[in-house]
Amino acid sequence: MPIVAAIPEPNTRVELREVSEPELEPKSALLEVELSEVCGTDVYLQQGRLEGVPYPLVPGQSPSEGCRKFAVNCSTSTAPALVKVIA
Repeated sequence: MPIVAAIPEPNTRVELREVSEPELEPKSALLEVELSEVCGTDVYLQQGRLEGVPYPLVPGQSPSEGCRKFAVNCSTSTAPALVKVIA
């Protein structure tokens, strides 16, 4: 099972958690990312400064290194256009 860094609720420490791999929805992709950048919004999320956010959540929306594999679930022959994969 993959291990992710998760914010369990506002104003708490980030925890490492095991999660199951999600089922892919149509026209979606799943990346395995080794490192991800943390931005200012992630800090606001950890501090509970944004309303309406469902917790727990996994911060970091910008993969920065170690994208090793991906899976694609497309109902057509069109694959995602901008997916960087590092073997």
